[in-house]
Amino acid sequence: MKRQLMLTTAIASASVLLVSMAAPAATAASADPVLAALKSIPASAGLFTGNLGISSTSKPSGRLPLASIPEDPSLGLRVVSATGSKLTVGLPRADEAGDATELQPGIVAYDNGDGSHTVPIAKIDGSVQVATVLESSDAPDRYSYDVGGAATLQADGDIIVVRDDQGQFAGAIAPAWAMDAAGTAVPTHYEASGSTVTQVVDHANGSYTYPIVADPWLGQDLFNKMTTSSDRGQPRYLVFRSGWGAAMSTSTSAVPVFLGPGWDEAKNKWPVLLSKTSLHEQYDCHSIYALLKPDSWNLEKWRPNKSDWGASALAHQCNWG
Repeated sequence: MKRQLMLTTAIASASVLLVSMAAPAATAASADPVLAALKSIPASAGLFTGNLGISSTSKPSGRLPLASIPEDPSLGLRVVSATGSKLTVGLPRADEAGDATELQPGIVAYDNGDGSHTVPIAKIDGSVQVATVLESSDAPDRYSYDVGGAATLQADGDIIVVRDDQGQFAGAIAPAWAMDAAGTAVPTHYEASGSTVTQVVDHANGSYTYPIVADPWLGQDLFNKMTTSSDRGQPRYLVFRSGWGAAMSTSTSAVPVFLGPGWDEAKNKWPVLLSKTSLHEQYDCHSIYALLKPDSWNLEKWRPNKSDWGASALAHQCNWG
């Protein structure tokens, strides 16, 4: 019988739930080089930023982002957005891979038996960063995921958008990257066919220092927080992207995702953003012209409605008067 989900994570503003629903994952000395490979990657890759780990045992309430990681890899990953949208992801070589081995609290690895390990890392924003560690030149160069919906490459082909059987947005995968142990970038890209997304790591045609780490990062919630301040006597709404949302922001091909599903997410989470047309216009401006802005997107209610904001965006920089 297939084992039930081992790690189930749900996230609230200040509390985290990590539940063990099966026997604890094995801890093996042979897994140590895998963890060392992950920790050698620059922090900018996000592998150890915003991780769930074990930081609290308090039970969160309400509808929340959730990521589930199984002990048995054939069960696949499950991601649930803050609005309840569900996405199940089949892992590479799941039928041949060994059961989960704990690398450190909250992080497990699957030995694929072919010179590679799969390491799904649950994030506090409900996303999952799936690192693949290629141990030698004998490791495969293709790693396929079944995302359970129609997968398409966006624009220049560096992000993947997943839609359900109704054609609705179900999630996306941030731009692919791969890096060797010396910090050298390894050519990599995605391919999509039906519900299958394949990350191709072209390590056979170069001279690289192993291990190599490659990474698809899957999520649904682009935003994780909004705070309110005041400007000119009216509310200013500061909208913050999740860690995964920030990773998506590194690609201009994510603009349609922010303009469409992103706005739907933001207005559903914070209906006050519907209180004035200008707030939506400012949001759209930020989605196009401030995608790389590292901090919050600030939407001021005092700003007048401006249907032609796009005509002078470079001049007003989304801050028209």
